[in-house]
Amino acid sequence: MANLSIVLFAFLLIVAVAFAAETCSKIGQHCYTTEDCCKGLLCHSYLAKCVSGGPLGPQ
Repeated sequence: MANLSIVLFAFLLIVAVAFAAETCSKIGQHCYTTEDCCKGLLCHSYLAKCVSGGPLGPQ
């Protein structure tokens, strides 16, 4: 019975971590703030969409 409890606890922990994983909005997807967008993107306040926020061309 103890082994079943351990397996059940581990399963629930894995499911909880999977649902808690943070996701980010990709380019063109809806956002409220820049933190909602994936790395390198900015939230355009007027459009409420993630847009490219990096410089153009190589540095």
